[in-house]
Amino acid sequence: MLLGTMRCCFVFVVYFCSSIRLHSMSFFFFKQKTAYEISACLVGSEMCIRDRDWNVIDKVLQAIHDSDSVAFFGTQFSHSAALHFQTDLLMLEKFTMAYMETERQIDCARLMDENSVAIIVTVNGFYARSNSKVLQYLKKSKCKVVLMINNPGIDIGINVNYTIVLGDSEQRKIGKHTLLTAVELMSLRYYSLYYPGIQEKII
Repeated sequence: MLLGTMRCCFVFVVYFCSSIRLHSMSFFFFKQKTAYEISACLVGSEMCIRDRDWNVIDKVLQAIHDSDSVAFFGTQFSHSAALHFQTDLLMLEKFTMAYMETERQIDCARLMDENSVAIIVTVNGFYARSNSKVLQYLKKSKCKVVLMINNPGIDIGINVNYTIVLGDSEQRKIGKHTLLTAVELMSLRYYSLYYPGIQEKII
């Protein structure tokens, strides 16, 4: 009897915590707010995603949604932001891969194919210098490559299908803040596009 009660309490806590997170995300959209409108309210134009990048973001989010094999690649702060994005997508029932260790990133890249999506997150472009093996495997796999970077002029050595520019390349010091903003807005945008029935599931 006691064990059954404890199990019920555990299920309720998990459900309650999930509901809080999902309700907080849905608040923006029940208030008729879009990710684009939210970005326009941010202080400083360098913190916002450029208007012309929204079409690219929608294509990236569609690729993420349609693929069964999506992986994030990055190091240090950039990869921490990627892990945050991964968590948001998991809350929206989209599984993606994101490994901190270099060897596991290499193994992940080795297993990707033409139906996979690789998202390289590197604010300053340093990832290409120290992770050549990962890039070689991604190039060999012919997967779709998304690059999130502050300076789009940097050549990472492989074909990039979509580039999301993180603010102004001349303002590199705020690139990390712009990355966090971009991740949050992309999560909200993914929610609005591919998870419209979330309120019904909660209720």
